[in-house]
Amino acid sequence: MGRTICALGDAAAMPVRAMIKHFRHEFEHHVASKTCTVATAVAPASK
Repeated sequence: MGRTICALGDAAAMPVRAMIKHFRHEFEHHVASKTCTVATAVAPASK
């Protein structure tokens, strides 16, 4: 943060940093096992 002249550079990295900060274990699992930590996905409700 703060290492670029353009504020957009910092702003673009913020969501990625937050995801890794809060869900690092899930990213590591995906990389190591090439599977999702969630066994089944919930389908969206039809309208």
